[in-house]
Amino acid sequence: VLRLLDGDATRDAVIRGFREHLSKAKAGDIAVFFYAGHGSQEPTGSLFLVIEPDGKNETIVCYDSRTPGGYDLVDKDVATLIQEVAASGARLTLVLDSCHSGSADRGLDDVDTGIPAGVRRLPDRKDSQPESMYLRSPAEIIASQRNMDAASPTPGTSQALGFVQGAAGAHVLFAACSDSQNANEYPQGSAFHGAFTYCLLQVLQDGKPLGNEELYTRTRDLLRPLYPMQLPHLVVVGEDELRASQFLGLTPHVLPPAGAAGRQAARQRR
Repeated sequence: VLRLLDGDATRDAVIRGFREHLSKAKAGDIAVFFYAGHGSQEPTGSLFLVIEPDGKNETIVCYDSRTPGGYDLVDKDVATLIQEVAASGARLTLVLDSCHSGSADRGLDDVDTGIPAGVRRLPDRKDSQPESMYLRSPAEIIASQRNMDAASPTPGTSQALGFVQGAAGAHVLFAACSDSQNANEYPQGSAFHGAFTYCLLQVLQDGKPLGNEELYTRTRDLLRPLYPMQLPHLVVVGEDELRASQFLGLTPHVLPPAGAAGRQAARQRR
């Protein structure tokens, strides 16, 4: 396990973590990327107008992203890193507990920007990422985006969810919210924790093996009464069996047909 906390979680360090650590995974291995922190947006400039009608990239804000000369890690680059890890046949699971857009921080309300308290957002960048900073040429990214037929998102989610733009290769993405929503923080005493992570761990803590779909559904249902305006997403790209596989496992997780449990209970009552 490679942990990048606070000052260690620079943009270059996160990229190296994918390329030097997660890329060691081979076919049949399971690789995991978990991010808890701030998300934001930045203008695309003249790029990606076909696939980004709002003219914005969704971003991960790394430790040094907002320092002079620093850059966010944009969704297109995350997709490139996903491709590189999945190229070996490894099964990649990503959990992203951050806002995919917007301009807020977790602390007290910001009187200058109207930032609400308790969300995982930082102000939008005003500058576009230089074309030379992308890990893959924008032309290749656009071409890959047109091949998103392999994606099979949960009904009601968007195939354009930022962090799977143009991604190929088998992977599962658990996202705290959509690219237009806030990811909230859940208070526990004097501490705050990502609400999505909190609910995810609540579902997992009993140790029962759960499939990706079941884990998503239970986490969503636990989060909904706490933050009705935050809708998490499950996106599965690539192999069909990934959706039915156990979370962080390769074993198929088959749910009984709808109504089967009820019919069995009725027979027992009779």
